Parts: sequence; structure tokens; C-alpha cells
Amino acid sequence: MTWLVFCSGAIVWLTSWVLSKCRPAPLPPGPRPLPFIGNIFDMPNNKVKPWLTFADWAKYGDISHVEIFGKHIVVLNSVKAAVEMLNKKSNKYSDRPFFPMAGGLVELKYGLSLLPSGDRFHEVRRQFRRSIGNHALLKAHHDVEQLAIHMFLKRVYEHPEQLAIHIHRRVGSVILHILHGYQVQDDYDPFVHHAENGLLIFSKSTTQGAFLVDLLPFFRYVPEWFPGAGFKAMARKWKVEFLEMVNLPHLWLKEQMAAGGGFPNRSQQPC
Repeated sequence: MTWLVFCSGAIVWLTSWVLSKCRPAPLPPGPRPLPFIGNIFDMPNNKVKPWLTFADWAKYGDISHVEIFGKHIVVLNSVKAAVEMLNKKSNKYSDRPFFPMAGGLVELKYGLSLLPSGDRFHEVRRQFRRSIGNHALLKAHHDVEQLAIHMFLKRVYEHPEQLAIHIHRRVGSVILHILHGYQVQDDYDPFVHHAENGLLIFSKSTTQGAFLVDLLPFFRYVPEWFPGAGFKAMARKWKVEFLEMVNLPHLWLKEQMAAGGGFPNRSQQPC
């Protein structure tokens, strides 16, 4: 059965690769691809910060393109190009691609960042706008943000070498307070740790070219013992950890509200 899946996937990939060569319109410039495998060796690996590689491709223009096993990736390397395509032409270009690793195996597909355009996406957007959609609503959270800024500056003064860590922790503390009314106790707060880990999981699982299953989607159906399928055990672990980040603060808030406590915040108002 495993080899049947593998062979079927290989046939589908080969067919899509051949059809991609019949594309009538030219694609943006980019690194020269190799036959069959495309630009797989040009993609950033786990040892390289991906944005540095993508920034280097700006030498090909504001819009660059790479191809991996017949899959096309377009990189926007200027604010002008991003605004033009994702803002002015959002109906055409702002949809989210499906990531087999992040969306399928880790199951991050239900979050707004990876939701494809559709009824659920627009409903979630409406819920966000009802909570933080204008300046008047955001003003209700200014005190929380001011406190976080003061704490951020204090931490930067004490440990300037940990700037990225301070940013992540202060952002996490503001989000926890606004969504759940949770007051972060210190930099080692478990909820903040879960939030940082969740951000890391999202970043790693959505990195283009980092996982074989994103290049060959049929690999998501092979068993964990199959050669090259180590990503499946990693995805299973990340799924559990990401759900902890989502569920634990929510359960804490439910307990506080059931006991008649909790902090006044948007989450206590009906959606």
C-alpha cells in the first residue's frame, strides 16, 4: 500500500511538472532552476535565517520566483510590490496557500493566518474587527500596552543582548491580557513560554522548503518509519504543544469566570 501511494504520488508530480512547462505566461525572474528538482538547493535550510535568503533575491527585482518540484513560489521584496499585490489587488492575490506540514499535519489551518479565503475566514475577520477593529476599541487597551512598554524598556536596559526575547515576551503578555485577562507574573511565566513556543512552531512549520512533505504533498500519507518521514513525528509533537498554547489560557479564563473572578476584558463580552 505504501509503495502504491508513493508511485501514485510520483505520477501526479511528474504530470504536474510536465504541465507546468506548458505555462503560456512568463514567470518573474529568479535563481536558475535545475531540471526536475528546480531551485531546491537555493532554498534556505535550518542553518540559515530564511529572510536573509529571500532578501538576497531582491537582486532579481521587486518580485522574484523559484520552482521546487513543479511548485512555484513568488517572493515580494519591496513594500511597493507587497502593497500593490496584497492590498490593492487583495481579491486576487491575498488567499493563503495550503501548507501540508503546518496546515495539514500540525493542524494550524484553523488559525486566521492560514485560513483560505471563504466564509469562515470572513467570519473570523469580523470577530476581530468587533474587538480590535478601530481606534476607539484599541484605546481600551492602552493602559496594558503602556505597562508592557515600561517593562520592555526596563528589560532592555538590564539585558540589551536579549532584545528579541524581550520583544516576544512583551507581545505575548499583551495578547494574554487582552484575550484572557491574564496578568503575566514574570519572564518565566508558563503561559508566556507556551506562546513563545507556539510562535516558534508556526515559524518553523511554515518555512518553505524545510520539509519534504511541503515539496511532495503525497508524503503526508506515508508511515513514520518510511525513509524521509521523520517530519511526521515532529508534526505530532508540535500539534500537542501548539494546542497547549491555545487551550491552557482559555481553560484558566473559564475557571476564573466560573468562580466569579477574572479581569475585565474583551473576552468577557459576548461575540
